[in-house]
Amino acid sequence: MSCGVEFWGHGGSIPGFRTRGGVTSNGRAVNVTVNQLTESGSDAMLRAVDTAACAA
Repeated sequence: MSCGVEFWGHGGSIPGFRTRGGVTSNGRAVNVTVNQLTESGSDAMLRAVDTAACAA
């Protein structure tokens, strides 16, 4: 993660859909699921996971 926290998780995708879930070493859980995903939306989704995992 951009803040340096360790993140363990798993994700999956099929065309148009993507999911990513996991937990940080300090216990913060993150789960994001997107449908109707575009190529540009994929990067935004990963930034959202990073933001949530790094939130204080």
